[in-house]
Order: sequence, then structure tokens, then C-alpha cells
Amino acid sequence: MIHRFRLLSGVLAAMLVVGGAVGLAPVAEADEALTVSGVIYDPAGKVVAGASITAAACSDVACLNYTTYAKTTSDAVGHYEISQSLGLFQLIVEAPSTTVPPLAATTARFARTDNPNPIRKDVRLLARLIPTAQPAIDGVCQYGRTLTGNPGTWPTDVTVAYLWTTYGHDGSYSLSVRTESTEQSLTVPISQSFYYDVGWRYTDLTLTLVVSAPGFGDYQTTLVCSPTRQPAYSVTTPPTISGEPIVGQYLTVDPGVWSGTPTEFTYRWYVNGRFVGTGTDRRKLVTGSALGQVYTVDVLPVSGPERPASRSVRSGPTSVVLQGPAASSTSAPTILGDPRVGMALTVNPGTWDVPDLSYTCQWLKDGTPDGAMYSCGSPRILTQADFGHTFATQVYASRSGYAPARATSSTVTVGPGDPPTNSALPMVKGTAQLGQTLTATLGTWTGAASKFSYQWLADETPIAGQTSPSYAIALTDQGKKFRVQVTATSGDYVPVKVLSPSTATVTKRKAPVANVQPAITGTAQVGQSLTVSSGTWTQSITPHYQWLADGVAIPGATRGTFTAGVSLLTKRLSVRVTVTSALYEDGMATTLPTAAVSYGPRPVNTILPTISGTPYVTGDLRAYAGEWDKHGVENFAYSYTWYRDGAVISSGANSYLKVVAADLGHRISVHVTLSKPGYNSASAKSASSGVVGNAPPTVKTLPAISGTASVGRTVTATPGVWSRTGLTFTYAWVRSGSTAVIGTGTTYVLTAADQVKTITVAVTASSGGSPTRKATSAPTAQVTQGTAPTSTAAPAITGKTIVGQTLTSTHGSWSTGGLIYSYQWTRNGSAISGATKTTYLLTKPDQGSRIGMTVTVKKAGYQNGTAKAAPTAIITAK
Repeated sequence: MIHRFRLLSGVLAAMLVVGGAVGLAPVAEADEALTVSGVIYDPAGKVVAGASITAAACSDVACLNYTTYAKTTSDAVGHYEISQSLGLFQLIVEAPSTTVPPLAATTARFARTDNPNPIRKDVRLLARLIPTAQPAIDGVCQYGRTLTGNPGTWPTDVTVAYLWTTYGHDGSYSLSVRTESTEQSLTVPISQSFYYDVGWRYTDLTLTLVVSAPGFGDYQTTLVCSPTRQPAYSVTTPPTISGEPIVGQYLTVDPGVWSGTPTEFTYRWYVNGRFVGTGTDRRKLVTGSALGQVYTVDVLPVSGPERPASRSVRSGPTSVVLQGPAASSTSAPTILGDPRVGMALTVNPGTWDVPDLSYTCQWLKDGTPDGAMYSCGSPRILTQADFGHTFATQVYASRSGYAPARATSSTVTVGPGDPPTNSALPMVKGTAQLGQTLTATLGTWTGAASKFSYQWLADETPIAGQTSPSYAIALTDQGKKFRVQVTATSGDYVPVKVLSPSTATVTKRKAPVANVQPAITGTAQVGQSLTVSSGTWTQSITPHYQWLADGVAIPGATRGTFTAGVSLLTKRLSVRVTVTSALYEDGMATTLPTAAVSYGPRPVNTILPTISGTPYVTGDLRAYAGEWDKHGVENFAYSYTWYRDGAVISSGANSYLKVVAADLGHRISVHVTLSKPGYNSASAKSASSGVVGNAPPTVKTLPAISGTASVGRTVTATPGVWSRTGLTFTYAWVRSGSTAVIGTGTTYVLTAADQVKTITVAVTASSGGSPTRKATSAPTAQVTQGTAPTSTAAPAITGKTIVGQTLTSTHGSWSTGGLIYSYQWTRNGSAISGATKTTYLLTKPDQGSRIGMTVTVKKAGYQNGTAKAAPTAIITAK
């Protein structure tokens, strides 16, 4: 059975956390190191030899990545020892691949430490989970599609955690990892590099699976796919257009059939290849501009960012667009007005059965066209020449794409007119204020007035060029009065001129009024920003601000935002908003006052202060102020009060403390206080240090090495002379050219590997409660070859001394072991060519001679040794 759960953190392997809460720290410097040691066990409690241990240091602020610091392997009894940098680090322990049953790797994570004291950590490895079918990603790796993590199959019930991540940047080109989901399935996110100029951009999508089961170590695997875009939509059945191509009718497009089954389309319509409109509506009204031409349409599926844009596909053309039917008059045109000389006649075109027609008219005088065609809305002023004649009008109705139509009104006969007489004065309408428009009325006239004209006057003086029925009051007209003169003209009558009454004196418009009062938002505290809204006014004009403290203007405080300083403590703030314009009187509104300005917000401690450094006499301790939420305010002053078991030692701005003899046996803590004028101060206390120990020992006389520097000889270390007694010493022997420790006792036996090298010993002095110190001896002389081995029992020759018989020699006994032997048979003291084995076949040349043997021994790092066997008796014939 497989269980699924969400992976709620970025830690994907089993973590063994040592010490307190994990801190965030950069990789320590190379010379800041500590030693971690322990024993590696299997699930049954047996030691694991040959296990690989890797020390890795946190290499970023969030500790998502680690950098290898050192590596080692466990020895035959499972023991390991490794150096590690200070700070946050972890050990990765892997059993040998030959271990049966297989064991899972384990990661031990250590809390941040600045203490170089050695750490003891035993690690128990768990059995390794091995899948019977490997995990995989199911689905098509394309943007917008759904992928599912396939956990594979396992020999036991397991729990599986899923983490989908991408690695990229958000347009700033600062690379980071982003978690996309912790569910089993994921819709592949869009990489914005294909669609937007900004947004999340990435290349690979990663699925990390962590498989857990009771009694087993976690199994972790990472699967990667590189998403691609889904294919563009492509047409399989082209689009078609249905409907009658007649002006006034609708055409309808069928988008056709497309791969990928798009649901939204854009339609681009063309008339004889000329673009005439676009949209998402499938219907298109046939217009008169298309008469005699054909429609086509380009159909384009709407594509999202998960796929490239598709290519549009054009339909086949419609048949040629035909003209719409001519309009029919449903009520005849009529002539409006009094048909007398000096009066105006207008035409009502009647009603028609086609909408949106355009009308032109033709006057018929006594049945004959009189004058040019004209807009039906224009009046005809009857003159003396029209007296006694009959008039009718012919209305022509047209619309693009439709056949033209015509209708004729009934006739009227023109009667005599009257001379113009004013019975009610012209009037000036409108408000006499800057920016307003004045409009003249004709007043009331009787008689045959064939024409009216206007002349505007300012303070009784005609205004050049102002002869229209309206006048726009300019900014320069403030303080003036206006009237209008209307002149009526009719045939041979003398023109009649009439003046309207004067307006009031022109003034600015009334001051705007605040519909919504200005208001201050924000907290009235020192250092906090306040913002004033201008409110809403009856006119849209530019506001001006003046901040007030207890009703008194604050010099220079004329912006929409304001930050209260210390001098405004206890005062209530408000803002006077003034709106001004050349057209309007000044408007003014004042906000409600704020609460009295109070002290700025107190900083909030989010991470307690800490003390770094080792607490020993003469040592230096440093206070780290911790982390604070200062609400965006800077430049707080920090002060540090140091305590010895709760009693004050010192107080001030110094974050360092020199540990003195009076601190021996006590614990040190520090209080950190943040303060700033006008703000509430805040304090936080660190945890106490460890008990202050003695000052570290110092060496007075360096360690020394005694003995002969030859291979095979024993050299002895003395620890030197130190500043105090009661110390414990450890030894580390090192040969020149390497940092590897070759021995850890007070003595060391020189080996062949030491030949031509010099040897030094580093002595570390330690005492409970104080730091260790190290001193290194002067190097020995170059290690020379050891003295040659000596024979303790001479070689011996056995066998019959007769030609044809075989002699055999032993190599004898020697003063040391590990030797390599070589042999040389001699005849009467001279070497026999090629006779270098332990046996020798006597030949005829040996007859009458004595046969001997010389044995030579070799050993790495030592001089060669030789020994001779006693010669045989004289060799005789067969």
C-alpha cells in the first residue's frame, strides 16, 4: 500500500538534528573548524566498516545548498573522525554498496555553532528501500497539461511525499528555486519567457519523491522533465459562411473543425480582400459598402500561453452582394410652417419601412423644381417673389446598398406677410460667470421678418465679430455686463433693431464645495507617515494642502503626505485643503484632527540577542543584537548591558566584552536596548553563556622529538613546557609534504614511507573548562634508510655433490621479517651466470669445483643485507 502526504519543507532526506534550533549562517572560514567523531551502526546494532562520511557546510542563507568540506570512511570498528567548519553543517553517511542487506544513506544535520569543541555523534543506518518498479512522471510534459507522480511499486507499505519545483528567475535574473506543488498531480506552469516580458521563467520541472516506510531509511529520487508548448491549433475542416449576401441581411460563419478542439475564435471579415472588421461574434450584417463584392472571413482560434499562436484560415467567398430592396413611404412627407411671405417653411420627410435612411429634398414651385437639392431639415424663408405661388416638396430617401426611393408632399399656397414688430424683448440666457456661455433669444416678433441678426455688446460697446446667438464669457470679461442687439430684416421694410436687458456683472463661479470631506489616514505617531485625501469636490480642480498642529500651520508642510517629528508630540494634526482656479472662487475644507501625536512604535524583538565567543578568562565575547521589527524606522541607538550571574558588569554602546579573572566560574549574559528620541525604547535579553573557564594554556618550551631518524627506529615526543600543570596532552605525528596524521601516541616507529621526509609532532594541551591550545615541534632530520638486516643463521646447501644431481639452498634466518630474498650460486667463489634460484643442477663444468650460495635480502627503507652458505665438497663425476 502507498500512502501520500504533502512535503511541507525543503528537507527531503531524513535529518538528524543535533543541538538547538537550526540557525542561518554562511559557510565558515577554512581555519574555523571542529572535529566530529562517532561510530556507524547498522539496524541490528553492528558496526559498519568502510562507510563513507561527507561533511558539508551550508552555502546559502536559506541552507538549500551545501558545499562539501571534508570526506572520510569508518574504520574496521565503525569509528570515524572528520573535520567540519563552524556554522550550520551536515554529515552524509553512506554504507558500502556491498553491505547485505543494503542500507540507506542518512543525513545528520547540525545546528549552527561557533564553538570549536569536538562533537560526538553516533549514526545508526536503516535498511534501504528498493523499488520493484521505478517511480516515474506520468503524462505529457507540456505547458497547461496535467502531470502525475507515479510512485512505482514497493515490497512493503510506504508513504510517498511529492515536491514539484522549478529553478529559474522572475525577470531580475536572480536565480532561485520555486515550489510549485506538494500534491501528486500538477498542471505544468507556464514559463513566461514564451509569453510575457516579465514573470517566472524556467527550463526544467523537477519532481522530488521521498518514500518512507517503518524500519527503512527514506528513499529519495528526483525526476526531471523539460516542458514544451502544446502544438498550435490546426484546421481539419475549413470554415464556411452561410446566409444570403443581400444588403441588410446577416451572414453566419461556421469556424470549421480544428485539432485540439479550441472553444474561442476571432473572426476577421474582408470585402474583396479589404479588412472591414473583427470580433468574436459569428454573425456579420451585410452593409451597403459591400454591394457588388464578396465577403470572406479569416478564422483564428484564441490560443493561451500554453501553445504558440495558430495561423488563421480563410473561408471561401460568398456570392456577390446584392442590393437591398427600395424603401417605401408609410406616411407621406408634409410641409410645416405658415405659408406667408417672411415666414419659414420646413419639411417633415414622413416615415419609411427601412431604418437609418438619409433624406434630401427638392422644393417644387408651381410643380417645377425650384433651387438645388437641400437637406430636408433646412428652413425655406418665403419672400415677396413667392407670393401667390404653390409649393410642394419631393423627398428622396437613400441608404447605401438599397435602391433609391421618392415621395412627394401635398401643396401649399403662399399668402401675404406682415412687417416685423417686436412685442417681447430679446433676452440673454445663462449665468454671468467666467467660463459660462450666454445665449440670446429672439424675443417675440410679428410681421414678415425674413432674417434676424445678432450683435453682442460689453458695457454698451459692440464686440467685434460676436454676431452669433451665443457668447462664451472669457477670463478677461470679469466685471463687465453684457447685452445683445437683435436686428429683424424683411423685404423692403426698414430693419428693426431691439436691445435685450443687461446681464448682471460677470463674476467668478461660486467656490467648489466638498461633497466628501478631506480625511487623514495613518497613525499619529512620531516617524509614521500620514496621508491626506483631497476629498471630492463639485468641480475637478487642483487641491493645495497645509498641515496644521493644534490649528497652527506647520511651515513647509504642504504636501499630501507628512511625517510627524519629535517636536509635535502630544499635538493634534489636521490639514486645510484649498482649491483654486481662475474660473472659481477659492474653496476650502479642513479635515478632522487626528489623535494626539504619540511616541513612535516600540521595536519588537523577533530573534533574541546571542553571545558569540568562548567564555574563558582573557577571551573576547561579542553580543549579537538579534533581529528586530522596527516598523520601517531606522537609526535606532543600540546599547549593551553586560551581566555576571545577573549583576551588571558594564553598560554602553560597546558590543564586546573582555572576560576577566572576576568572571571565572560565572555565567555571562547581555541586555540589548534600542532607543531613539520620540520613540518607545525596547530591550531583549540573551541566554546566559556557559560557565567561564580558565584562560587557555600557553606553551613556554615547544614539544621536542628524540630518537634516531632512521626507518625502523622509534622516535619519542615530549610535550614541552606549558604555563600550568594538570593538562592533558594529545599527539598528532605528521610527515613533511602531507597533513595526514600518521600516529597519535607519544612514540612513533618510522616506516619506509617516512624515508627522505622530516617528521613533526603537534601536541594539543587541554584542561576542563578552558580552550585547547596546540604547539608543534621542530622537524626531525630527514629520515634515512634503516641498517641492513643481519643473518642470524647462515643459508645451508643440501644435496649430493655429483654431476647430474640437484642442490638446494635455504635463505637462512635474519634479524627482521618482511624481506625479499634473491639467490646467486657460485663456483669456486665466482658467480654462475643465470643460477639465481633456490635449486641448482650440477653440470660437467662443475666437476672438480666447490659450489657456494650467496643470499641477498631487501626491504623497503632498509639497506641490503647478504649472507653466504658454506661451500660444498668437491663435485665428482657420475
